[in-house]
Amino acid sequence: MIAFVRYSRWAFTVYVAVVLSCVSLKAQTKSIPHNDQRYTLSISSLRLAPGERVVGFEVEVDSGRIVSAPNVPIGWNLTIDNAPSWSTKLTATVIVGAAALDAGFFRNFAVVEKSSLGGVPFAVRCEVVVTKDWVNERHIQVEQRDLVLRRTAK
Repeated sequence: MIAFVRYSRWAFTVYVAVVLSCVSLKAQTKSIPHNDQRYTLSISSLRLAPGERVVGFEVEVDSGRIVSAPNVPIGWNLTIDNAPSWSTKLTATVIVGAAALDAGFFRNFAVVEKSSLGGVPFAVRCEVVVTKDWVNERHIQVEQRDLVLRRTAK
């Protein structure tokens, strides 16, 4: 009987801790600003050398998140890491050579959301990996002037 009472007290304590954690989490979630703005992301000018194909890319967003990648090509691995730090990343790599992309893929290739977080400026960075011969890769840091954000309706 004493063991049952000790177990019951322990179980009750754990139950109360879980309930309080859930209530606290719900309160924190309500405090996240909801005046977010969504944008389609494009690369206006990606300069590839003759014979180069895209074999990977990465997009990083500060003070926002990756909402979606609407046209994931067949033969690609794509990972979206929407970390709770509001510094998020989309990483994509080709699985088979025949699935390598041309520069035209990067028209409205992702949807990002800008969040209103105090002190952290909204920023988008992009790197594209290309190759001609599947041995040597070239990493292109896309210039800010070549990133196009167009506001969308939620």
